[in-house]
Amino acid sequence: MAVVDGAVRMATRLAVFPRVLVLSAVIDLRRSASWLAAVTAAVGLFLLQRVTADLVLPLAWAHGAVVAVVAAGDLPVRRAAGRSDGPAAMVSLAWAVERMVWPLLGTLIVSAWGAGASAAWLLASGCVAASLLGLACRWLRCSASDAASGTLAVTLLASLAAMAVPPSVRSGAEGLPIIAGIWSVLAAGLLAMVAQADRRSCLPREATTGGGPLGDSELRRWYLRLMMVGSLLGMVRWLFVAEPLVGLYGVASGLLVASLVLPDAALPHAGASCRCWTPLAQVAGRRPSFWRPLQPWLLPAVVAVWPLLVAMVLVPAARGLSAVVAIVASAAVVGLGSLARLAVARGWLSRETAFAAAAALVWFLCLSF
Repeated sequence: MAVVDGAVRMATRLAVFPRVLVLSAVIDLRRSASWLAAVTAAVGLFLLQRVTADLVLPLAWAHGAVVAVVAAGDLPVRRAAGRSDGPAAMVSLAWAVERMVWPLLGTLIVSAWGAGASAAWLLASGCVAASLLGLACRWLRCSASDAASGTLAVTLLASLAAMAVPPSVRSGAEGLPIIAGIWSVLAAGLLAMVAQADRRSCLPREATTGGGPLGDSELRRWYLRLMMVGSLLGMVRWLFVAEPLVGLYGVASGLLVASLVLPDAALPHAGASCRCWTPLAQVAGRRPSFWRPLQPWLLPAVVAVWPLLVAMVLVPAARGLSAVVAIVASAAVVGLGSLARLAVARGWLSRETAFAAAAALVWFLCLSF
């Protein structure tokens, strides 16, 4: 009897799934971020035609992941702590699938037009993988900001690792399993970190000493720690190579800063809804300083830039225009995040639209260079 009841419940949920899918599509037709995701996927597919053949695989996969994160935005996911809810899971899955369709639709239109057909299936693979990873993070009660940052960071690291593979290997048919395997290992590490992170309610940044750790999730603090370790390894490498790849380091560090700054500036993050503590802190004499709102976004930029500054002092080969451009790029990302946050605070743009516009701009600049 229990088996029959379970089968009936499953059939009911499957019957509800198409209705929720259609309803979410009707709602997202009025959502600017959905259209921006479709346009970003289409324009990026045109830009990928300018990329050399040995870089098409990692960049096409990364492009699919980026547009998936842009399309997902603040994915509507509801789950009670420690309780599995079948109908809620079905609704969340429907939302994730519907938002994943938008970039796939833009890709399909461009491919049907006859442009970028070779990279379209790579883009679609990255889009599906990133959408599922984002949904899994949100289902583990991760904030929208932390889920987007983690997915983007995993994609960046997987792309860099794939670029280290010999071009003859990654440009062939076996290239997709390689990058998919690397990405899956990193994604599993992210999910393990999310599952173990402390997600208890924290005070807003304005109400904590110095905008300190109580105003950030434990997961985001782990992001910064791992970034510091990576920057330290990068600095050590600067000191022992004869010809440092300043340009590649600048692109990687700029994208890593963007993956941490832009979601945190625009999308909801842990503690952001606890605004009731802010007036209490102000009554107690805790007036936030002018630079306090920028502090969470300046820290990733400083962590990414200081190894390059050390290299410029100690390694003559690292000095040049590329190093200056890398430093300026990190500063520009922080400025773009500040503008996105200002647009949200003033009501000019919604959170998801501000994030989608900023992320698409940074990614287009990366593909153009």
